[in-house]
Amino acid sequence: RCPKWITAQELDRWAATPLAKVMLPDLLRRLVRVTVPRNHLQRIDFPAGAEAQRPGYDGTTVTTEGTTFVPKGITFWELGCVVGNPRGKAQDDYDNRIKEHKARIARGETENLKEATFVAVTAVDWQKAQEWAAEHATDGYFGAVRAYDSNTLEHWMQDAPAVGLWLAQEV
Repeated sequence: RCPKWITAQELDRWAATPLAKVMLPDLLRRLVRVTVPRNHLQRIDFPAGAEAQRPGYDGTTVTTEGTTFVPKGITFWELGCVVGNPRGKAQDDYDNRIKEHKARIARGETENLKEATFVAVTAVDWQKAQEWAAEHATDGYFGAVRAYDSNTLEHWMQDAPAVGLWLAQEV
């Protein structure tokens, strides 16, 4: 009923390849599209392939209802394939986004991150991902903070077997 086409360990190995950086946004885009009902998905933006190096967040979603993996409302996604230090990559991304936010506020621009969720995603094993998210959940910048690793992605792909099959064929 829920075939597993690719495992977390296979994702860990894939993350070390050059293609993973440009394919991870496409994976997330596909997972969101398949697991969020169309009538609840108001916006989705995950630049992938040659567009993966655009400035700004690696992904943005806006939904009217949340799912197990996609939060309700505005979500800003940061993606990484850093083998050996996923926490460092997530922390750098988080710190950079907070710094940008503070700069916009200093310029008089209004931005309320407290209505948004920040999700750090890595395609590698990060056993303390939930601890990192919990540490940042109460710092007052974002309304919520989540962190997903290869294990989480394996679970998500079981909800979206066609996406898991696509990635297994690519890998």
